[in-house]
Order: sequence, then structure tokens, then C-alpha cells
Amino acid sequence: MKNVSLALNGILVVAVAVLYFLHFSSGSKTTPATESTIPTDIKIAYINSDTVLKYYDFFKSNVEKLEAKGKKLDQDLQNRAQSLQNDIAAYQRNYSNMTIGQ
Repeated sequence: MKNVSLALNGILVVAVAVLYFLHFSSGSKTTPATESTIPTDIKIAYINSDTVLKYYDFFKSNVEKLEAKGKKLDQDLQNRAQSLQNDIAAYQRNYSNMTIGQ
């Protein structure tokens, strides 16, 4: 039993050595590194957004319009919610007054 184990270990050591040799002996097959394709004339701009928003009249006028529209939609939503609450209360009052036959 010792001889079989020793022979198997010897075969595995030889196989690992062959694989190691084959892996590192083919050094010329590697691909060369490609050059970077990043352009060198990139221009970067820095913008102070708070200054742009402060002096941009178009932004100011549209913000006022959007705020007015938002207030109008909010009021419409509140009116619809109140109407729905009133309808629910009316149905509940009518339900309590109904008899089994109705």
C-alpha cells in the first residue's frame, strides 16, 4: 500500500512539474500592451451653479411658474380629497339608516 501511494505521489509531482514548465515556457505568446487612447486635448470647465442660478432670468421666471402650478395642483388635490371624504361620510350615514330589505 505504501508503494502505491509513493508511486501516485511521484506521478503527481512529475505532472505538476510538466504543467509548471509548459505554463511559464511560452512567454513569447503574450499580447503586447496597447497604447492608451485618451486624447490629450481635453478641456475641463468649472461652473458655479449657484451663481448661474442667481443671475439666470429664464430660470427665475420658470421657477415662479412651476411654483404657481404646483400650488394650484396641490389645492386641486386637497379639494378632491375633501370631496372624497364627504362622499364617504354620506355613504356611511346612508348605510346606517338602511334596513335589511333595502
